[in-house]
Amino acid sequence: MTNGNEYLVAFKRTEATGGYRGIITWTGWPSKAEFDAWRGSPDGKEALKMEEVLEEGITKERALELVRSVPIECRITAAMEEATDPETGKLNRERMHFVAQKTSWVILHSLGLM
Repeated sequence: MTNGNEYLVAFKRTEATGGYRGIITWTGWPSKAEFDAWRGSPDGKEALKMEEVLEEGITKERALELVRSVPIECRITAAMEEATDPETGKLNRERMHFVAQKTSWVILHSLGLM
């Protein structure tokens, strides 16, 4: 959702995000100037260690197309990362059940089946 922000940017998670690597997201800014200001800020520089700018100044349709292009394997790996306890490294089965349902919905939605 852009919430009135017209300058859309797609990001791709980097290897630094572990199991989330390859996941594509998008967000919007009121203008390119505001995006560039964020990108040059400490918060932006920190965020860009975890995500790379994939495309900027795109339409909502293009952003959705990019999100839909994420391979199912990347989504499954991200789901497993989300359901794994970072301290023990063990998969939390209850959490995995919830994450699997959410991931299934995202996959079906990204394929245009929902």
